[in-house]
Amino acid sequence: RLLIDQLRELGSEDALIVTKNRDQRLELAGRNLPNVKVLAVAGLNVRDVLARRSLVLTRDALEAIVERLA
Repeated sequence: RLLIDQLRELGSEDALIVTKNRDQRLELAGRNLPNVKVLAVAGLNVRDVLARRSLVLTRDALEAIVERLA
Protein backbone atom coordinates (compact mmCIF):
# COMPACT_ATOMS: atom_id res chain seq x y z
CA ARG A 1 0.00 0.00 0.00
CA LEU A 2 2.83 2.37 0.85
CA LEU A 3 4.53 1.74 -2.50
CA ILE A 4 1.43 2.54 -4.54
CA ASP A 5 0.87 5.71 -2.48
CA GLN A 6 4.43 6.85 -3.15
CA LEU A 7 4.08 6.15 -6.86
CA ARG A 8 0.85 8.13 -6.95
CA GLU A 9 2.67 11.05 -5.33
CA LEU A 10 5.21 10.85 -8.15
CA GLY A 11 2.35 10.83 -10.66
CA SER A 12 2.79 7.33 -12.03
CA GLU A 13 1.42 3.94 -11.16
CA ASP A 14 3.08 2.41 -14.25
CA ALA A 15 6.75 2.38 -13.36
CA LEU A 16 10.04 0.58 -13.51
CA ILE A 17 11.87 0.98 -10.20
CA VAL A 18 15.63 0.49 -10.35
CA THR A 19 17.83 -0.07 -7.31
CA LYS A 20 21.60 -0.55 -7.14
CA ASN A 21 21.27 -4.02 -5.60
CA ARG A 22 18.37 -6.42 -5.24
CA ASP A 23 15.87 -5.33 -2.64
CA GLN A 24 13.66 -8.30 -1.78
CA ARG A 25 11.13 -6.28 0.20
CA LEU A 26 10.68 -3.81 -2.63
CA GLU A 27 10.51 -6.64 -5.17
CA LEU A 28 7.76 -8.34 -3.16
CA ALA A 29 5.81 -5.08 -2.89
CA GLY A 30 6.18 -4.38 -6.60
CA ARG A 31 5.24 -7.91 -7.59
CA ASN A 32 1.74 -7.33 -6.21
CA LEU A 33 1.21 -4.32 -8.50
CA PRO A 34 0.38 -5.14 -12.14
CA ASN A 35 2.07 -2.08 -13.67
CA VAL A 36 5.20 -1.99 -11.53
CA LYS A 37 8.46 -3.83 -12.01
CA VAL A 38 11.48 -3.68 -9.71
CA LEU A 39 14.97 -4.42 -11.01
CA ALA A 40 18.54 -4.10 -9.82
CA VAL A 41 20.96 -2.24 -12.09
CA ALA A 42 22.52 -5.56 -13.11
CA GLY A 43 19.18 -6.68 -14.60
CA LEU A 44 18.34 -3.39 -16.31
CA ASN A 45 17.52 -3.66 -20.01
CA VAL A 46 16.03 -1.51 -22.77
CA ARG A 47 12.84 -3.57 -23.11
CA ASP A 48 11.86 -3.07 -19.47
CA VAL A 49 12.68 0.65 -19.60
CA LEU A 50 10.53 1.20 -22.71
CA ALA A 51 7.64 -0.92 -21.40
CA ARG A 52 6.83 1.48 -18.53
CA ARG A 53 5.65 5.07 -18.51
CA SER A 54 7.96 6.09 -15.66
CA LEU A 55 11.45 5.22 -14.56
CA VAL A 56 12.18 5.57 -10.84
CA LEU A 57 15.84 5.35 -9.83
CA THR A 58 17.49 5.41 -6.46
CA ARG A 59 20.47 7.76 -6.26
CA ASP A 60 22.80 4.77 -5.86
CA ALA A 61 21.26 3.11 -8.92
CA LEU A 62 21.79 6.22 -11.03
CA GLU A 63 25.44 6.41 -9.98
CA ALA A 64 25.90 2.70 -10.80
CA ILE A 65 24.32 3.17 -14.24
CA VAL A 66 26.60 6.13 -14.99
CA GLU A 67 29.64 4.08 -13.94
CA ARG A 68 28.48 1.12 -16.01
CA LEU A 69 28.04 3.23 -19.16
CA ALA A 70 31.22 5.30 -18.74
